[in-house]
Amino acid sequence: MQHLLVLNSGSSSLKFSVFEMRDSDLHATLRGNLSGIATGEGHFSLKNETGSLIDADVNLDTHADAITKMLDWFNHHFDDGQICCVGHRIVHGGSKFVRATKIDETMLADLKLLARFAPLHLPPAIATVEASRQAFPAIPHVACFDTSFHRSMPERARMLPLTRELFFEDGLEKFGFHGLSYEYVSAELSRRFGNEIGGGKVIIAHLGNGCSMVAIENGKSVDTTMGFSPAGGLVMGTRSGDIDPGLITYFSTEKKFSASEFVEFVNKQSGLLGLSGLNSDMKKLLDEEHANDDARRAVEIFCYHARKHIGALCATLGGLDALVFTGGIGEHSNPIRSRICDGLQFLGVEIDQDLNKQNGTSEISKDGARVRTFVIETNEELRIASLSKEFL
Repeated sequence: MQHLLVLNSGSSSLKFSVFEMRDSDLHATLRGNLSGIATGEGHFSLKNETGSLIDADVNLDTHADAITKMLDWFNHHFDDGQICCVGHRIVHGGSKFVRATKIDETMLADLKLLARFAPLHLPPAIATVEASRQAFPAIPHVACFDTSFHRSMPERARMLPLTRELFFEDGLEKFGFHGLSYEYVSAELSRRFGNEIGGGKVIIAHLGNGCSMVAIENGKSVDTTMGFSPAGGLVMGTRSGDIDPGLITYFSTEKKFSASEFVEFVNKQSGLLGLSGLNSDMKKLLDEEHANDDARRAVEIFCYHARKHIGALCATLGGLDALVFTGGIGEHSNPIRSRICDGLQFLGVEIDQDLNKQNGTSEISKDGARVRTFVIETNEELRIASLSKEFL
């Protein structure tokens, strides 16, 4: 039986999944996570279809160490040749990479040039690609980009309100992210509920530690909340979302922040974590909100900004046929879905609270609601596996 390996590297983590190729189908058999890379708090968890296989603290100084740790386990449980392809989630493809692409040395050089656009995300992804290509040199490695889905956005949505030279010569623009999630969820919406819904005017809210929304018309992205980097748009777990650029002057003069310190602050110390002063876990904040004003305030601001962005994207679309929640918070937090939708009745969004509380993948609209509202579980890994399989 041949298997396809999917690698998803973050700034301090490496998630991976293994899919069996059964005829034309892909079946997930393993999911693993090597977390705490370069933090001194490394951890390796691995699960199969029946339960946990590994749950242990490990030493992980680099992403190459994480690949080595993963391969140590693979070498004891897979025969040579069973892994036939490796698919990589790459956060940023710039304006050049508009679809999944087989990785070679030329492409790696292009990714290294793009790293200046995504200094927190691309370097660990490149390190993972290089280590995995060394481990599996004889099979195709495929880059699947989170930005590709948004290449359909019109120029008026992509162009930043700076100078024409920065757009046309330097390549600075709104790129958008979470595209692999949006591709999967958009396709699932059409498959389950018909192309009349999936092919209409749709907003998908991917709410997790990282949060964004996309406006889709006829199956294509027309605008999204994240911009030049994944720090823009909505309030997130530890990221600020949109802020006034004038704050850069304040932080540099009053707080004596360097550019890198400011980037670190808005990416890792802001959002729900910064607002609450407690943590970035929405479930824990909801548990605390009745006894802690900071937790309450953080949740309220999160929902307010989400609701505001839905209104803006609805204006972009000129109407709305469907609203979809996905991601860790979007899929599992019925109080957050309810609070975001409360106040959107003027758009035609009305949810059935009993259906909403079930927390399953389903439609949660009230009967007769003008806008249909859904919860759909995302599966970025399966999307990557499907795209990568085409290169075999």
